Amino acid sequence: NVYLNAGFEAAALMEVIEATDNGRVPISDKNLVAKTKEITSDVMISYSWAQKPVAKHLKLKLEEKGIKVSFDEHFMSANIYQKMASAIKGAKYVIICASHEYRLSANCQREANYSADLNKNIIPVIAQPGYQPEDWLGLIVAGKLYYDISMRDGRKFSSQVETIIQNEIS
Repeated sequence: NVYLNAGFEAAALMEVIEATDNGRVPISDKNLVAKTKEITSDVMISYSWAQKPVAKHLKLKLEEKGIKVSFDEHFMSANIYQKMASAIKGAKYVIICASHEYRLSANCQREANYSADLNKNIIPVIAQPGYQPEDWLGLIVAGKLYYDISMRDGRKFSSQVETIIQNEIS
């Protein structure tokens, strides 16, 4: 079925190309522009896979408080870059889960840079014990208050999430 649909889409595209001037298709042609559903949320969580357990726990705590969260499990399909961009554009806040692995990840850097380019409200959280943002990540979160959620103590974690909500999101 997927192959059949792809074949029909390719045939339709060829018809459009053949109907134009030497195959030049205007970029604004509404038949060719991919339509991506805008993801809307209160918060988008940007994290490295190494800190997924911490990020997932943060997501659950925020949702318990009625905050709508965009998390990459919701958009891991098709064009991942388009889905990431849509999630960032549709979020009021972007929480960056800072860690050494985050700083080394090209996708995390793309998310952080795009968030900064869009002037999103970036909330940095420390997701790895003892980590201090440096290099490009340090520049993006410079001057912002960091929230340490790297601890294993459930009460301290919950307290930090409450502080993030009170200081940043409410």
